[in-house]
Order: sequence, then C-alpha cells, then structure tokens
Amino acid sequence: SSAAQSSTGRRSVAKSKAETATNRKREQPKRESSGDISVRRNLLLAFLVVNDERQSDANGCGIIARRDIARGELFEDRIVTYKEGPPPPSMDQWRYISLGSNSKSTGYFRLANSLVEMINQPLKGQEANIIWYPSLYAEEGHPARKVLRIKALKDIKEGEEILVIYKSI
Repeated sequence: SSAAQSSTGRRSVAKSKAETATNRKREQPKRESSGDISVRRNLLLAFLVVNDERQSDANGCGIIARRDIARGELFEDRIVTYKEGPPPPSMDQWRYISLGSNSKSTGYFRLANSLVEMINQPLKGQEANIIWYPSLYAEEGHPARKVLRIKALKDIKEGEEILVIYKSI
C-alpha cells in the first residue's frame, strides 16, 4: 500500500514538473527570426543613440547616423509593437505613434524599448530627414503583422541627427 502511494506520488511530481516545463515554454517570448535579426542589425548599423552636443534635445537622447544614408533608404523596426484600437489615455504621447487621429485611431505603435523612441522632432530651423509609416511583414509559417518602416527623405551624412515629425501616420 505504501509502495502504491509512493509510486502515485512520484507520478504526480513528474507530471507537475512536466506541466511547469510546458508553462515555461509558453511564457518564452517569440524569438526573432534570422530575417528579424538582419533587419535589426541594419537599423543598428545605421543609427546611433547619443546624449551629447550632437542631438538637439538638451533633456534627453537623440539618434545620429552612424554612416551615410542614401535618400530613399528603408529600415524597419520590428521591436516596436503594434496594438489595435486607440492608445490608452494614460500613455505619454511621445511613447506611441497613432494610425489615424488619436480620437479615431485604428491602432498604434508602442515605441517603448525601441531605437526609434529616441528620434527627436525638428526644432525651429531644422527639417525632418526621415518619415515613418506602417507596413505589413509576413514570414512563412507566421501571420502577417504590422511593422514600423523608416525611410530617408534625403541623403543623410554620417554624424547628422535623425529627425522625424511625430504625428499620426
């Protein structure tokens, strides 16, 4: 009788360990595909976060070009997450880009933890040198998802600050 209880106890412990392992697998964030990694590398090789005299925002950081960027060159930031519906009222307006006007938003890109979050707006006498817009990205075996695409509006020299007009897209 005690052998049967011991056997049952071992099975329940083994079952519990298996369930825990399964739950850990479910909780793991989706790994970036090799395509995501190469796109991310392209973005990181082109843009550099700075906190010095090279950026226009004296109270924060900025992004400068690590290399010359040609007019029309495209980048994607797949770290930025897309959410359906309007952004929550409590979210700081500099932390998202809305699709449509904020009152009639069909969705938004949450910028937190992304490189593009640190791109500044042009100050008086400056002009935006990039635009950003949504794009669909599809990878075999995965559903299509919206990503934030960045396009150079003009030739950008190495060391030049990257500037964009924050607005609904």
